[in-house]
Amino acid sequence: MIGAALGAAGAVVAARHTGKAQTHSQHTHWRRQVRRDAYAKLLQAISEFTERGREVQVLLKQGMAPAPQALGEFRALLKELEEAVAAVELEGPKKVATAAFNVMAHLAMWHACLVTDIVYRVDLSIPRQGRSVEEAEAAAIEAVVEFKTLARGALDDPSGALDITQ
Repeated sequence: MIGAALGAAGAVVAARHTGKAQTHSQHTHWRRQVRRDAYAKLLQAISEFTERGREVQVLLKQGMAPAPQALGEFRALLKELEEAVAAVELEGPKKVATAAFNVMAHLAMWHACLVTDIVYRVDLSIPRQGRSVEEAEAAAIEAVVEFKTLARGALDDPSGALDITQ
């Protein structure tokens, strides 16, 4: 009788431990999925933004200015990029969020350089100052590569799935 009671108690403790481990595992998996979705949304926003930026850059190299509507759409893509970065900042971890913010800052600088070049081409009396479009684009590409590397690392490390401080 005592043996049966001890056996039953052991089974209850084991079941409880297994339940907690399974709950933790499911939460870790969910957290990783949420992060992956946030990272993917940012990468999509980066892709759309850089595609439009390169279209503007080609027009400028051909001596033409993009239509005002195209510039408005380009600016709207920057807003989408900011929203995607906010999601990554929320989901973390910190090093990936910092890299995402860095991407946004460099792409915003590239955007500013492109707009500056447009203004400069329209009114040549305005002196061209600051970073070149090509330098800004190269810095943005470097920031994107760093983000991708850190994001992959965060997704591949299941031990840090619940840690937002790293």
